[in-house]
Amino acid sequence: MQVEQKRLLGPDYHDQDLIFCQANGNPLHGHNLTQRELPRLCKRAGVPRLTFHQLRHLHATYLALAGVPIRVAQERLGHSSSRITQEIYQHTLATQQHQAALDVEAALFGGTARKQE
Repeated sequence: MQVEQKRLLGPDYHDQDLIFCQANGNPLHGHNLTQRELPRLCKRAGVPRLTFHQLRHLHATYLALAGVPIRVAQERLGHSSSRITQEIYQHTLATQQHQAALDVEAALFGGTARKQE
């Protein structure tokens, strides 16, 4: 869509190399993003209306559930240390501990590990 907008607006397009921007290339206004765009995107995705901060927690939770290493999650979330990330999301990481035990059981006794339900 941005390529088309750049073509249509020509020199009036303010290319700031943004992933998400207004039609003219300028940054999105925070208020518009949180009050207009985010609720519309949540509805489109079929998820409850979330705040911007709740999206951050949702992302972190999905990283943990997907088995993404804590160091990678820490960098993505911008925490100063992986310890902070681990303390905040330890409830989600507990799920990984259970799955790790099932994986070890499968390795020791053969077969494939049961996936957590």
